[in-house]
Amino acid sequence: MINGSITLTAGEALAANIVVKLSSGNAVAGTANAVPVGISKYAAASGALVAIDTLNHEGTLEVIAGGAISQGADVYVGSDGKVTALSESAGTYYKVGVALEAATESGQKITIIPCPALPAVVTL
Repeated sequence: MINGSITLTAGEALAANIVVKLSSGNAVAGTANAVPVGISKYAAASGALVAIDTLNHEGTLEVIAGGAISQGADVYVGSDGKVTALSESAGTYYKVGVALEAATESGQKITIIPCPALPAVVTL
C-alpha cells in the first residue's frame, strides 16, 4: 500500500491543493461522483508531472474549499476538485477527511485530516 506521495502525469491543467481522480491513468480534477486518489501538492500544466498526496497520508493536508465548511465537519469531493460539506442532493459522494478549520467561502485553503475515500449515499 502506498502511504504518502505519488507522482502522476496531469491529464489537464491542475490547481494546487485540489482533490484529484484518475482518468486514463492521468490525474484530473476530482468530481463528486468519482473515486478520488489524493490531493495535488502544487499546480501543474497538462502533460506535466505532478506530486499527489494520497488520501491515506499521515498527518494533515491543505485543500481548497468549494463553499462554507464548519470546523470538525466531514469533507467530500465537490466540483473542480474542491472539498465541500455533504451535499443534500441525491447521489454518491466521497469523504476525503475532516476539516480542522472552517471555510467561509469557495476558494479558501483549509487544513484537513485525510482519510481513505469513503462513499456516502444520499437518497431523497
